[in-house]
Order: sequence, then C-alpha cells, then structure tokens
Amino acid sequence: MPNPQPVEIVFDLGEPCLLAKIEWLASLEYPFITPSKFVVALSQDGQKYAEIVKKSDPVNKKMIWHEIDVGQHLTRYVKIIVIPVPHQNPGFFQAGLAEVKFFVQHNGQN
Repeated sequence: MPNPQPVEIVFDLGEPCLLAKIEWLASLEYPFITPSKFVVALSQDGQKYAEIVKKSDPVNKKMIWHEIDVGQHLTRYVKIIVIPVPHQNPGFFQAGLAEVKFFVQHNGQN
C-alpha cells in the first residue's frame, strides 16, 4: 500500500496577528500510537505559505501536547499539515489532530 497523502488544515485567524506560539494535541482517545509528523506554515494572504517548523515526536504517546514557539510572526493564516505515519498494524497509516491552540496578539492586545 502506498503512503497516503498529507492532510492540510488551514486556520484563518480573521485578521493579521502576531503569532507567538502554537500548541496541538494529536489524539484524545485513540489508545494506540498517535500521528507523529506535523508541518506548520504561515501566510499573510492565504496563497503563499512559508514553512516555519517540522515537528516529529518519536515517543508517540496520546494526550501529549506539542508546542512550538514561532517568535512573533505576523500572519493571518496558519496551515498545519498532518503527515500520516505507519500504524503498528502493517499496511495501515493514521493521521489526526484533536485540538489546536494559538497564542496571538490582536491590535496590541493578547
């Protein structure tokens, strides 16, 4: 079975914001390995994205928050790309994203 395609999820923050940090939870209830590969990209216009981080968690535990500091990037759109990883059962892959938190500053306010 060929590797499945990555899943892209785009978040519109509604207006340009200073993005300081992103946290995400891969899985809430799934009892086995959770997805471990993520790419985060930012955009002002929703057309051109700049990749800022690739994150992989070799431990693969559920209920683990992944956190990245993005260093006060001005952005409106955040794309999180979830890359399916092999499941413990041969021939199967999995991907998921349970919850995402953005830490932003809007017009001078947190």
